[in-house]
Amino acid sequence: MPQLSQTQLDIIRLTHARQLRQLAISPAKEALGSKKPTDLPPPTPAELLAYILQWIQDNPGALRGARDTQCKSSSPDSPNWDAVFLSFIESCAVYLRKDDEVTKATLAARAGDYDKAVDHLRASQEDIDIVARALGCTFVQLCDFAEQSPEEALIQQSGAFAGVFIGDDAEKPFMGIAFKGSDNRDTITDLKWHPLPALQRPEIVWGAPTHRGFYFGLFGRFAEQEDSQAQIPFDS
Repeated sequence: MPQLSQTQLDIIRLTHARQLRQLAISPAKEALGSKKPTDLPPPTPAELLAYILQWIQDNPGALRGARDTQCKSSSPDSPNWDAVFLSFIESCAVYLRKDDEVTKATLAARAGDYDKAVDHLRASQEDIDIVARALGCTFVQLCDFAEQSPEEALIQQSGAFAGVFIGDDAEKPFMGIAFKGSDNRDTITDLKWHPLPALQRPEIVWGAPTHRGFYFGLFGRFAEQEDSQAQIPFDS
């Protein structure tokens, strides 16, 4: 599998920017639930990046094993623990996204300046790119997750998004999709955890019930005012 070109990466970023244009920006990021006095403060982005890079440095054998096996397991009963470790690193890395740059991308997209929006999306993942390079991968954001399709209503961003790590070795290709959850413990969101049916679109994930955030983020239709064609991150 050849590496994605910058043009291909920017096409994906442009689709993401078109989606962001449709999403309302939350006026505040405040947790609805009370914080426990015993809760420890989360690491700063710089601290988290340092932790992740140290984990990579301390476990070269596990990461090599994951890449060499293309993250495959021999059977469902015998998980590839090297691949599990790589997935853990990827799942931690997505928390390094810079929310302020995503907000700027959203505002630029609303103003119709998609080149600027793509630039801000690229800037928002600079720290994730550092981790991706250390893993021998290329990272690209796919979409932000949404509560419901903007065909019905504009919604607020929660910080949840999906991205993919693509192995740079064309001889042993692999891809790992990582998801970041909501920024806050939102009681309303927690109550709506149940999956949605296929909504008359059996071609989507073989008709399987899907979490509403994943469904509308990846497959929701986002109508463009200046374009008669509805924008959608992925068709199937």
